[in-house]
Amino acid sequence: MNHFFSVDYRMSRGNMHIDLQGHFDASAAKQFISFLSLYYKGKGRVFVDTAKLNTLTENGIGYFKKHFSSTALFVENLYLKGEQGLGMMPQGSRLILMKSGQNSGTSSKLAPLVKKHCSGNCKTCTCSHEKEKKKIQGNTISYAFSKK
Repeated sequence: MNHFFSVDYRMSRGNMHIDLQGHFDASAAKQFISFLSLYYKGKGRVFVDTAKLNTLTENGIGYFKKHFSSTALFVENLYLKGEQGLGMMPQGSRLILMKSGQNSGTSSKLAPLVKKHCSGNCKTCTCSHEKEKKKIQGNTISYAFSKK
């Protein structure tokens, strides 16, 4: 059976931005690995948007993870964007999840992975963690730590 799969990319500020679309099986994974080997020149980060992938198959994921090391791309420079990226991440790569209301959003199955945290910058902060406050005076920056 012949399934649709496409890879679109653009370069921005030295980074490669890739949009994957269609059915991600072993054949698609092979095409994607070939694409990375051909077009990635060893510099910059690679951001892969997986929101338009319809399905991920086990053999596609397995092929991608097994053969990823054959590319010039360091795993630390690979950023997978979207829920589908969670399933296909090689160990050491990074996942970017959008907040609800942006692109694909976050489903309930990923909710435990997305943790909200307090930055300590709100006016009515009651958190008991150590906060860092910056004070800029002239050209020097001083840091003051306070504990609530």
